Amino acid sequence: MLERPKKEIKTPNGHLVVINTYLTGGESDTLKELIWGSIGLDIEHQKVANTMPGSALLQQERKTLEFMVVSVDGVAADVINLLRDLPQEDYQAVVTAVNEVSKLNFTPAK
Repeated sequence: MLERPKKEIKTPNGHLVVINTYLTGGESDTLKELIWGSIGLDIEHQKVANTMPGSALLQQERKTLEFMVVSVDGVAADVINLLRDLPQEDYQAVVTAVNEVSKLNFTPAK
């Protein structure tokens, strides 16, 4: 895989998080599979189920963070757990930054 450009994010409490600046096509496909795999399709009536388990969105968010976050405070191993150990406002700042560069949106618009 080609080396991607990186972006540094400083969280509200001063943590330095490095993220990739884009998702690859393969990563994007994986994220789509997580969502589309949880939606029921009724081929006979040509309908898409209008419900999806909330856990599918959480799985997609975590997988996106896994793809996008390179390091937290200089540590590149186990970044998901490092992020989950941050205060909520720091975690949310990273999610917001990842949403901006990955073109995904895990939180409702205000």
